Amino acid sequence: MRFPFFHHLQTGTTAQATDAWPGPDDLYKWDWNQFSKYVVTSLDSFAQGIGHEALQKYNASQHNDFTSAEEVYSSMVSDLRQTCPIDRMCRTLANTTTSALYRYMVIATPSAPVKTLGYPSSYAFHPWDAIAFFDHMEHYIESPTSADFIFRDELHRLVRAFIRSAGKRSPIPGWNSYPRNIALIARDNVTIIKSYHQDKCSFWEEKGFEDYAWVS
Repeated sequence: MRFPFFHHLQTGTTAQATDAWPGPDDLYKWDWNQFSKYVVTSLDSFAQGIGHEALQKYNASQHNDFTSAEEVYSSMVSDLRQTCPIDRMCRTLANTTTSALYRYMVIATPSAPVKTLGYPSSYAFHPWDAIAFFDHMEHYIESPTSADFIFRDELHRLVRAFIRSAGKRSPIPGWNSYPRNIALIARDNVTIIKSYHQDKCSFWEEKGFEDYAWVS
């Protein structure tokens, strides 16, 4: 199968997509005990023990000053509901079409909390990449920093390279069509990685959470 007029496709995901609207309104205030209790209570309603397994999978007991309960929670829920389902969709597309598919993940965070749906998102929320790409950061952040603009420029560079490649070559050195690897976009650089959270996606798939994808 080939998509008419599309010789190559690109899909992107933000690492903490659900941080745009995570559910708990006070998530940004949570401590680790609140986080652990919420995860166990929520996931164990599906099957006993899943909550503790998830906490171990995300190393929630090994938190440090550079990681918050909000970041881990948003990463966990985003994997379950968006990142992993999109990975499965991309694998299916890659196996059923001759069009080259390129995938990127955004881990860049805004310099200040951003409210798109009323919640102050501090991490790589949905649609932080779209806000940056269309140069709308100043509508959401009062004083964007140089790091915000560097992320925007890196994203522009990646997308331009993808368009210019026309599916005939790697958009940037080392970036191959999915599932061979993924472009990881940080605040000030783009690196190529073999996969993103593959072990965690396998965990959610094994536990039968495929039906809980967040379609956006």
